[in-house]
Amino acid sequence: MKRQTGIVKAGALAAVVLLAAPLFLSADGAVAVSVVAAGQVNTDGSIQQGFNVVKAVFVEGGWRIRLKGPAKDFSYRDFVTVVTPIGSDPLSASMSSIGGRLVVYIQDLDSGSHVKENFSFVVYQIKS
Repeated sequence: MKRQTGIVKAGALAAVVLLAAPLFLSADGAVAVSVVAAGQVNTDGSIQQGFNVVKAVFVEGGWRIRLKGPAKDFSYRDFVTVVTPIGSDPLSASMSSIGGRLVVYIQDLDSGSHVKENFSFVVYQIKS
């Protein structure tokens, strides 16, 4: 696969999201890996910046994220997703899916409980 780096600009979004990983092209030049959604979510559920992100709601210890575009019917089995918690406490992140929504859990490593914290995420689609 040929490596190609790039940036994604999301419509009227003022910020430019730099790709966390380069795009990889297959031997015939087709995109083999692409970013289909990305965002940064604040503790109040507002989207600080985002690409193909509709809404974030905190329910029962986890964030339910509604996406649009290729990931509108999100399933953890169909996409590669990287979630990064943002905070001063030691935190970890995990993800799943429920009813076509990305579900993000942020865990406080000191208490072991799920917490309502800021986080960022990137959803990749890999085409075979």
